[in-house]
Amino acid sequence: MYKIDQDKITASSLNRIRQHVMTTQCGVISAERTYKKAVFKAMGVKSAQELQAIIENGNEADLAELSRYENSRAENRARTKSLEADLIKLSKDSKNKLPRLGYIKVTGRYKEEGSTQVSIENSFFVFAIDKKLNLKDILIDLGYKYEQDSVVVGQNGFFELVVTSPYLPCSGANRVGEVLLTLNKQVWGKAKDEFGINLEIFSQLRNRQFAFYEAVEQKATTLPKLESAIRLYEAPPKPVYSAYLTSWKRTRASFREDLNKYLS
Repeated sequence: MYKIDQDKITASSLNRIRQHVMTTQCGVISAERTYKKAVFKAMGVKSAQELQAIIENGNEADLAELSRYENSRAENRARTKSLEADLIKLSKDSKNKLPRLGYIKVTGRYKEEGSTQVSIENSFFVFAIDKKLNLKDILIDLGYKYEQDSVVVGQNGFFELVVTSPYLPCSGANRVGEVLLTLNKQVWGKAKDEFGINLEIFSQLRNRQFAFYEAVEQKATTLPKLESAIRLYEAPPKPVYSAYLTSWKRTRASFREDLNKYLS
């Protein structure tokens, strides 16, 4: 399995990630969750969106009940270990000595649906070594398995934030595979957008950051580099995988069947 030990990460590792971003299929995925699955039944809701509404309402009794269902650090470490085991298994190719995919461990910052703050997560930057591998499908399936709101997927510098949540609707999306954002910009070293504003969601190798985000077109003649600045957005470009996504109608049963094929 091709991977880089977390204790040996250097600036060259970030350069390696950048090279994969521009030339291969790749993406970012985590297995960590703020809340256990049981929270949905306990709170009497079925979707991430409903859970988010309860949190935003700020009822003290509800928030106290929610805290009983938070995943511990140990539980999230176990989830991360399980995802890494899946990646290692998926990398193996009985017909070829070369691995099918590789990964680099990174630290991610992400605001989960149903959470009030940005969390720091152990994540994986995953890249395809076998050009015939459909890495996008694999990451979407794994994102669903580990109950992630979404995963970042793409190739050759074009990326999307794709919904993988089993608790739909999530972030306004109603199906697995739906594109939340077209991430048409990357930043390396420091996670700031084109206006110098700090990005909330990014990945990090020690003190070196990288992020995929949706760039905006500046319509005004000037724009102060302030957090409170008002920005005007152009409509996002057409999703790279739109033809594929419109046909995404995977049921839980077919998902399990497909994932088992990957992991067999």
